[in-house]
Amino acid sequence: PQGFLALPYLYVEQGGGPVELLSRLIALDKAGRLPLPLGEASWVRLPSGGGLELAYGEQGPVFMFDTNEWELSVRRLALVWEDLVRRGEADKVSVVLAMDNNVWVSSRAD
Repeated sequence: PQGFLALPYLYVEQGGGPVELLSRLIALDKAGRLPLPLGEASWVRLPSGGGLELAYGEQGPVFMFDTNEWELSVRRLALVWEDLVRRGEADKVSVVLAMDNNVWVSSRAD
């Protein structure tokens, strides 16, 4: 149906971030600002340590955001992801973490 958005499985760990983050996540998805569409994600986690995690498939990638500077974290992570795709390295990535002023990328060991 028009306007329907299939959402991934949601994990909220005890002490995890506020569920209100999800409405912000959906807004970013609708604006096309996430690195991959939210509807393609396998799961979303609000971990007890804070932040937000998005997983795509069994092999990854997992995107991890710092929610303290939400907009900046998402923008930096998306730029790094675009660069990895452009260089043909995205299929090797297991985790991309955006926190503070940095973005870290971890690749699979296969």
